[in-house]
Order: sequence, then C-alpha cells, then structure tokens
Amino acid sequence: DELSKRGRDYNIDLVPKLNLSSGSLVQALLKSGVGRYLEFMPLLATYIHQDGALRKVPMSKGEIFQAKSLTPQEKRLLM
Repeated sequence: DELSKRGRDYNIDLVPKLNLSSGSLVQALLKSGVGRYLEFMPLLATYIHQDGALRKVPMSKGEIFQAKSLTPQEKRLLM
C-alpha cells in the first residue's frame, strides 16, 4: 500500500544507456556510490547508417585492416 502511494517518487528505467567512460555522469555515479548497483559494460560494436545501410565501425587494428569501406590512406591515418 505504501509503495502505491509513493509510486510517483521514483523511476526505474530498464533501457540500457550509453555513457562515455570518462564523462561527468559516470564519474558522479561512481563518486556517489550508486555505481555499486549498476553494471558497466564495454561496447561490443558501433554502427553508423551510411548509404542506406548499417556499417560496422572498426574498433581494432585487425578490423581496420579488414574494412573494405576504408581506403589505404584512411587506414594509415587511423594507425
């Protein structure tokens, strides 16, 4: 009964959020201690929408060299 009375006092969001690891929000969560109740995970992949299709952004040296969307000059600039 008490929970239903206070139902508008809090919000639980189950949708994963993307936060920069060195961003101010993450630093504030860790400093406040709330970070103990959260799960921080690295990105497994990033995609961009280009030319009407989703394209994976290379995230490692191996992926950069295998990427067909990058020219040899662009690959050299990234390394």
